[in-house]
Amino acid sequence: MNTTLKTAIGGLSAIGLCTISLSAQAVTLVNGNFTPGTAGQTSSSFFNAANTGWSTTDNSKLNFVVPIGLEYTDNLNVAGGRPDPNLQLRGTAPIASPDGVATWFVAADGDPGFGAPIYQSVSGLTAGKQYDVTFYQAAGQQSGFTGPTTERWRVGFDTSILTYATTGAQLAKTQLSAINIFPDTATRVTDWQKQTLTFTANTTSDILTFLAVGTPDGRPPFSLLSGVSVSPTAVPEPFTIIGTIVGGTAALRLRKKLTKSTKNA
Repeated sequence: MNTTLKTAIGGLSAIGLCTISLSAQAVTLVNGNFTPGTAGQTSSSFFNAANTGWSTTDNSKLNFVVPIGLEYTDNLNVAGGRPDPNLQLRGTAPIASPDGVATWFVAADGDPGFGAPIYQSVSGLTAGKQYDVTFYQAAGQQSGFTGPTTERWRVGFDTSILTYATTGAQLAKTQLSAINIFPDTATRVTDWQKQTLTFTANTTSDILTFLAVGTPDGRPPFSLLSGVSVSPTAVPEPFTIIGTIVGGTAALRLRKKLTKSTKNA
């Protein structure tokens, strides 16, 4: 292929691959790593005592904010909430950061009698557009109990808060994360699993809810959560698709034309 042909085809290919930059509205999610806003906090606490920027529907339920490391094996109820003298998760080994950045996580009881949703309003959305909710999950069990358990998260991205009582159309729009199994032989909480669930925004500001779901009741199954983020689902822009088709077609025609001219020369 001669230099002229390469240059012409290369130029048309570049046209086909170019994209038109469209300004995107920034999605606003506060503190996806659950770092406490309470000055000087270094130990676990009840969810409401940590001031993370997230909320819960019931501050008396078993939702805790816990630092990465071995803290989960100590008393989770250092500040706020119930008067349990020694509530911890079963294990002997430290839990690592899921992404090398997060230094805190949420540990939530998945028993409906002891659990409650955590939630936050996410703004900067475009109604009808798809968004990826990405997070890390792990599983544990309250110390002093035995028997295998299952743990996961039910996630809502809607105009109202997801609860254990949610039914009907709103429940149908929620999604479950992959199921985690905490075996009876476990010596620590499970490894972190990265999850991505895709939702369609209802308005410019939807409520992101995480609700721990576990079985069986009474053994307490705990779901762990950290590294939450929300971002627009990556899709090709219409102009990129059209440009690729037009540029590619023109390049192919030019290739055929110049090849034919070369043969006839």
